[in-house]
Amino acid sequence: MRIAVLGSIETGSEKVEEFKSACKDIGNELSKRGYKVIVCSENQHTADPHIVDGINNDNNNRTKVEIIRSEEENNTAPFYEKREEFENIEFTFSRCAGGWKTTHLKAIINSDILLTIGGKDSVWVAANSARLLNKPVISIPCFDGTSRKIWEKLNDEYRRTGIDEGVLGQIREPWGNGSEDSLEKLIASVFKSNKAELASSKIITYLTTFCLSLIFIVGWVILFSIENLAPGRISVMTMVVICSMMGVMLRGITSDRYSHNWNEFWARLIPDAIKGVLIGFVLALVHLFSELTINGSISDLSDKSSFIRISLSISLIAILAGFALDKSLDKIEKLAEEKIGGLGK
Repeated sequence: MRIAVLGSIETGSEKVEEFKSACKDIGNELSKRGYKVIVCSENQHTADPHIVDGINNDNNNRTKVEIIRSEEENNTAPFYEKREEFENIEFTFSRCAGGWKTTHLKAIINSDILLTIGGKDSVWVAANSARLLNKPVISIPCFDGTSRKIWEKLNDEYRRTGIDEGVLGQIREPWGNGSEDSLEKLIASVFKSNKAELASSKIITYLTTFCLSLIFIVGWVILFSIENLAPGRISVMTMVVICSMMGVMLRGITSDRYSHNWNEFWARLIPDAIKGVLIGFVLALVHLFSELTINGSISDLSDKSSFIRISLSISLIAILAGFALDKSLDKIEKLAEEKIGGLGK
């Protein structure tokens, strides 16, 4: 498991030493559990250097620590010059443009869980960003700051994971003996719960996509197989709509494009479906226009063999249009530029 740690404490706070000690306890516990840790700073008022010290105090393990440096800092990456001093840590270093907010965002993306302790506004932004990315957030409230506000917001969610109330109580109270064990229990409980929720959401998303795809396939087969169900041109254009949607579905499944959040799933699918249908329709018209240009006429769709040939070719074009949505749009733009350019000559 990869855990990103963010947080800090006010320089003049009476809890500074307690904060440093707690961070060392946390780092040591994370190392013992075999977690990979992600930090971004070596500023002494942040949690990061003390987490790293705690990790290094675990002489029984060699823990992987990823350092993500903001490019706004002109100096070398945190811990780089002192890396040889940390015998029990295997460092990796990377940089991120765009300031601290994007640096924190990269840390969240690279992690499985975000752990906050203390902190200011940037930690609040990071916590909300993590939740948008379906990454669980665990906060330690006893050092106040933003993490207390996060705790108050997420406290009920922690309870719903089935964690013992005594564990939550110990994390909520001033840091002391056994607090790191309670934190580990909360991490395990939240991670397990989030994983189960994500799996459930994936099942719903995939089942929805499968059912919609099945409906479109059945619709296409009916139009293709049953003679005189509708006039040829109506059947073919309906096939274009159906096949464009099938292409969009195929694109979503193969690229895992659609979020497993129900609302986000539809928010992405509907615009893609509209674009897919319109692009498929335009490309179908281009195909028919090409046939008209070459042969001087469009095939008689009342003729069965012509209907089969046209419906298959246009259906394939529509599926590919939906599947390769972005490339299809580029193709249409180029065709439009060529035609408009030709009119000007």
